[in-house]
Amino acid sequence: MKILYLHGIGSGVDSRTPRELKRLLPEAEIINPEIPARPREAVEFIRKNFLDEEFDLVIGTSLGGFYAQTMWLHKRLLVNPAMFADEDIATAVGYGTHEFFCARSDGATHYTVDDAYVEELREIRQQIYKNKDMRNPDKLDINELNSTYALFGDKDDTVSHYEDFCKWYLPNHAYRFEGGHRLETSDIEQVLVPLVKKIIEEPDPGMSFILDDFD
Repeated sequence: MKILYLHGIGSGVDSRTPRELKRLLPEAEIINPEIPARPREAVEFIRKNFLDEEFDLVIGTSLGGFYAQTMWLHKRLLVNPAMFADEDIATAVGYGTHEFFCARSDGATHYTVDDAYVEELREIRQQIYKNKDMRNPDKLDINELNSTYALFGDKDDTVSHYEDFCKWYLPNHAYRFEGGHRLETSDIEQVLVPLVKKIIEEPDPGMSFILDDFD
């Protein structure tokens, strides 16, 4: 079992969720890279290092869930995803300089959300959704639909895209749990890990559709 975990904004390699995944899934190889803070660099980093690698599942939380949508060749589990990241980050995090939640291997202690940061997220959002007809979900690619799952906390007051996911992906691939935006240890143990096992055990529908590169 090989899993790629993409952390959210303000986080790093020492975040709780991948730590708990490693503890609760000792048989799995959990790849937990530190994602660059700037959006364009983050997507380029993910594409360059992981797009062509084989994983049983890609898990992305919050902004990592937004980035996980660029992993077109893989099964993906979006956890409380910032699906409209440009709007979500501008509203939920806000402009300005913020401290990272945990220590970073690159030594950075702060990151900045400014107009350029939000514009980079907007460009990535346009690339993710450009081949999706949001007015006609039936035209979305069936392979991408089959490979995309999501988990939403019913008390998430940071970002809330359960209904959006159900409109554009498969409603039966959207799961809810009693909790907020940041996963507690009990959420990881009682909700996330069982769902990860369930998704990995489901047959892989394969992928025949690839979006254009972020060039």
